[in-house]
Amino acid sequence: MCSTVYKESIAFLIQAKPADLAKTQVTVSVHDTSRSATGDDIIGSVFLGPHSIDKSESEQWKNTIEHLGKEYKGSHNLKPPSINNHNPDVHVSETHSDSEE
Repeated sequence: MCSTVYKESIAFLIQAKPADLAKTQVTVSVHDTSRSATGDDIIGSVFLGPHSIDKSESEQWKNTIEHLGKEYKGSHNLKPPSINNHNPDVHVSETHSDSEE
């Protein structure tokens, strides 16, 4: 069993009306770009919004909608690709930290 821990963070600004956010889905996916030429091997995903699976995902999205303009941090467990059929088509690009450039 794999027990890898990804200590990564992402931040995004949301500028929308709360009513629009109630219908918005944000999917964060981790891909293994070294396993295939296309980089589409999904390791796992986190779902924020209406299709949230875990309580941590639901709570973070609820706080985001209720307190626009404030930062909310959360830790989430990646779901395997087969867990949710709501995985969108994505374009994968590799990013580098400031220390790697």
